[in-house]
Amino acid sequence: MYRLIAFKDSYIYQDKWWLVDDEKVDCTVQELADMVESSLIIGVDVQAFSPLNKTTVAGTTPAEYLDEVTERLKWHKYRNYTLNNYMAYTYDAVWAIALMLNSSATKLKEGKSNKRLEDFTYTDTDMYDLFFHEMAASDFFGASVDPSNPHIVKMFIVKTCASVGDGILPRFLIFVDKIILLLSGLFLSFEIRNVPSLGDSRQVTLSIYNIVIFGACGLILVILLENDPINSVLFSSALVICCTTILLMIMFLPKENDQSQGRSQDINLKFCGNVPRELREENRRLKERLREVTGSNRGIGFGCVRSLCKHFKQDGVVYLTSRKEEDGKKAVADLEKEGLNPRYHQLDISNQQSVEALRDHLKKEHGGLDILINNAAMAFKMNDSTPNDVQAKVCNQVNYFDTAQVFTIMSPILRPHARVVNVASLGGVSAFKRIGEGLKEEFKKAATAEAVDEYTAAGENEKYGYTPGTNYGFSKLALITLTRIQNREIQKDASRPGIRVFSVTGSNRGIGLACVRALCKHFKQDGVVYLTSRKEEDGKKAVADLEKEGLNPRYHQLDISNQRSVEALRDHLKKEHGGLDILINNAGMAFKVADPTPNDVQAKVCNQVNYFDTAQVYTIMSPILRPHARVVNVASLGGAMAFNSIASELKEEFKKAASVKAVDKLVNNFILYTAAGENEKYGYTPGTNYGFSKLALITLTRIQNREIQKDATRPGICVFSVCPGHVSTAMSNYTGKTSDEGADTIVWLSLQPQDTTVAGGEFYSDRKVFPIFSSSNKLLGSHSPGKTAKH
Repeated sequence: MYRLIAFKDSYIYQDKWWLVDDEKVDCTVQELADMVESSLIIGVDVQAFSPLNKTTVAGTTPAEYLDEVTERLKWHKYRNYTLNNYMAYTYDAVWAIALMLNSSATKLKEGKSNKRLEDFTYTDTDMYDLFFHEMAASDFFGASVDPSNPHIVKMFIVKTCASVGDGILPRFLIFVDKIILLLSGLFLSFEIRNVPSLGDSRQVTLSIYNIVIFGACGLILVILLENDPINSVLFSSALVICCTTILLMIMFLPKENDQSQGRSQDINLKFCGNVPRELREENRRLKERLREVTGSNRGIGFGCVRSLCKHFKQDGVVYLTSRKEEDGKKAVADLEKEGLNPRYHQLDISNQQSVEALRDHLKKEHGGLDILINNAAMAFKMNDSTPNDVQAKVCNQVNYFDTAQVFTIMSPILRPHARVVNVASLGGVSAFKRIGEGLKEEFKKAATAEAVDEYTAAGENEKYGYTPGTNYGFSKLALITLTRIQNREIQKDASRPGIRVFSVTGSNRGIGLACVRALCKHFKQDGVVYLTSRKEEDGKKAVADLEKEGLNPRYHQLDISNQRSVEALRDHLKKEHGGLDILINNAGMAFKVADPTPNDVQAKVCNQVNYFDTAQVYTIMSPILRPHARVVNVASLGGAMAFNSIASELKEEFKKAASVKAVDKLVNNFILYTAAGENEKYGYTPGTNYGFSKLALITLTRIQNREIQKDATRPGICVFSVCPGHVSTAMSNYTGKTSDEGADTIVWLSLQPQDTTVAGGEFYSDRKVFPIFSSSNKLLGSHSPGKTAKH
């Protein structure tokens, strides 16, 4: 406060009082000027003197204060002043400050900071915040009044500052930056004026998104920093610069890339694969495939590169490779004259380091390879004077061993659904026909690359069944044989689809075993089928029986009632195969009709295994289900009969059940009322333990299918429930149709193609939807007419 005594002669100040030096004040004139002109103004709205005859905070009424002011204005030294309403709110403002300082001093004294009012500096933000907090909390009766509401005094606080950052230099730098960006954009536009993607609507859309997003961010920053103009200017300027820069990049860099792809980068390897990782992440607009052709600077390889470039145009990256760099670059230049854009990389298939260099380049730049055409080869001319043993060695080294080396080195970067083409010859067929019968059988049965390697190194041709002079043909025969082995081995890699993975719970006998058998027969070498069982010895015996039939299932222990067991299977499938394509939930149980186990125990155990444990398997396994996976829950028409037997109110609850929790509640109530002997009282039917558990599973299937369909990252997953029929198993006392017949609809559902029209979430019997919740469900077991459930 400028004055320490507010109610004497010094209360009314002269004009610009802060510029007058005063011995009573220990501040300099400049300090007072800084405070008054650029720091803080505190006051109230302009209001009249209060008409209320009530004592103010100073101990006088507003009328008494008005009389005192009026009297003082008669004094000679105040002759130039007139009475006005500012006097009332000035009175209140001074008291507001005084009370604020008083309460602030008390808070400082009570606090742990050891600060006092005398310690205040304009850079002390803590005390600054304390002053404003106490000011907002002040409450007193003053001399002024709001004419519209005499009981309310309107106070306001205004913070002002002089910006030190909004000067000429920052504005000049921003202006220069924009000029540079504009000139760069004009230069790029001129340089790439002939590029057709200039008007690409996708780039225009991205540009609009860019402006909208940065504009919104700028607006939010301005609002948040309205009291901090320096940072507001800095951040707003930064956003403008970023927005402008990114806008130019979106509009011009894709076009520059279009043009740069036309420059020669020769490579004798032609290749189908995705675009470089950088462009894929920046634009996400092209799904390019990468192609590679070995030995492609001339002849067949050159023709392959030309065809692939024409076919894929802007949707792929094709690599031309050659042993001699000058030959490859000349071939690329010839194709560029035709308007094509192959890339180049040197490749000598006889040099391991050269092949590895290409592999590393493709992995770094594109992340993998989609098409590999192994065309590089050699042959001696008919009249070549090179000794036959040398020809045999060189020909087989290049055409077989080196080509095999390319596949071995490149195969780790092959992407899912990749294609590898080994260019062979009918000379291989001629060579096969001319070798001995024993060798023919060896080639037919060759199961490993090592076995093929042995044949190509043999000497004394005729003695061992080989035909002299078939060096080229024999090398191609070896390559054809190797191709079969390569294909079979790569198909076992389930982490790169083409291989599908299946798991059948409770599959050591009965319907589950029949499902495993059918899947093994169907997929042969194209799928991995897991047989599971609670007891390991039972499961391994079942696997051994199937192996005797020429099938190759794999085994993993699984107890669906044990969470850790289910998680162990999930972790194994994820680690070994990367995911799961088909899950058949077949494991279940039922008590025999004459079983003496108490009914409440049967109800609890039957629903625990058939419903809760089966639901647990799905919950744990669902995160590793791959796109277009199939889940089949094996239920029963007993579920339909149980539905018909319950009260109408319960039927509606099953129909409307929209969550797993809703079904859980219905099952838990069934178990609870069975234990209490009150099933009929609440609309449930006694003795339907197995059927009720399957009804719950059928209802759960609808919910599981609806929820998994919402996962856009894994499209096409379907969950079905199915009745296998009355099958001859241990559960049915071995009466009914065969297990293979019972597995028919289950396997049919699990093998539905990606574009299937078979509806997920439904209950199936004999390959048809069974309308369990419809009035067309005519199975026996309908609830007694007029019977209702108590709730």
